Amino acid sequence: MNTINKGALMKKVSRKTKKVLIKSMVNPFIYVNVYDEAIKQDPVKALSMKIREAEYIAEQYLSINNLFYNEQYMEVVISDLLGHEYNNHTQDPDAFNQDGEWVEYKSINISGCEQSDIRNKSFQFHWISANKIENYRKLKDIYFIVRHNSKPLEIYKLDASVILPDLETAFNKAEIERIKLDKKKNINAHKSYSLEAVKKLGAELIYVR
Repeated sequence: MNTINKGALMKKVSRKTKKVLIKSMVNPFIYVNVYDEAIKQDPVKALSMKIREAEYIAEQYLSINNLFYNEQYMEVVISDLLGHEYNNHTQDPDAFNQDGEWVEYKSINISGCEQSDIRNKSFQFHWISANKIENYRKLKDIYFIVRHNSKPLEIYKLDASVILPDLETAFNKAEIERIKLDKKKNINAHKSYSLEAVKKLGAELIYVR
């Protein structure tokens, strides 16, 4: 990936602002109010640079080749928030907890939703395959996240064994249908849960923004 042109934002800002921007771009985790001056002058350029910076960090340091595919960035955000070890292998768990146990993250984005519309949102388990069932059996917990875009608002934790029978039933039902129709792949095994359903299953609220 090409290095980012760090001077692109600084053509029209003051000398003082330039010094702070140089410092903040060397270490993107240093946030300064004066940076807003440059953003206001060219917000499209600023956003473009941040996106490329995020991709660069993901590729160079986490071996994530497509950070924005399937909202993979949320797994990074949640693992950091919960103190978990992020896992960049897509066929394995999303992360490992502090004891090295497998954990999975599921989220719903309520951006643009009215409060009443949240009831129509659901946590999705798509394309449940035999391999996924095996991985679900290895999980310790599943974390259900209610978020506004990239900002987690609430996080609920549920022992994976609670919903494992549901996932197995969904897979087995779709597998019977696959065999009946003589299809090569089982692509119809899905399961979803509303936030209220997750609560009724005993999910524990562990985080509120």
